[in-house]
Amino acid sequence: MTYLYLSSTGLNSSIPLSLWDLKDLWMLDLSLNSLTGSLPPEINHIKSVTSLDFSNNYFSGNIPSTIKDLENLRNLSLAHNQLQGFIPEAMGNMLSLEQVDLSHNFLSSPFPISLENLQDLAYFNVSLNHLSGEIPS
Repeated sequence: MTYLYLSSTGLNSSIPLSLWDLKDLWMLDLSLNSLTGSLPPEINHIKSVTSLDFSNNYFSGNIPSTIKDLENLRNLSLAHNQLQGFIPEAMGNMLSLEQVDLSHNFLSSPFPISLENLQDLAYFNVSLNHLSGEIPS
């Protein structure tokens, strides 16, 4: 298993496509850089990952629906970016999720009702977005 930590390295571009070829990656931390662009759909290639931290960058666009394929993912932080659109309905199928931080973005409503499926979810932060409406129980 591999842990890749490139936090606060001053990376100043997008994520290299070769990163998605790392098969035994279990933790990926790219926080506190100046990464830009969209999160690519190829994010689903790192199937063994249990923790993703892409916080404090300049990612924009939508959260790719392919994120649902990360069946082992327990911790996800996309906080402090410029992500837009909805929280993907498919995230409700990511039954291993324990911690999710999507705060400080531009995400909008509605909340996916499928989030009720996340029985192990202990921390869920969506503060400082453009959300409204009913929060699933």
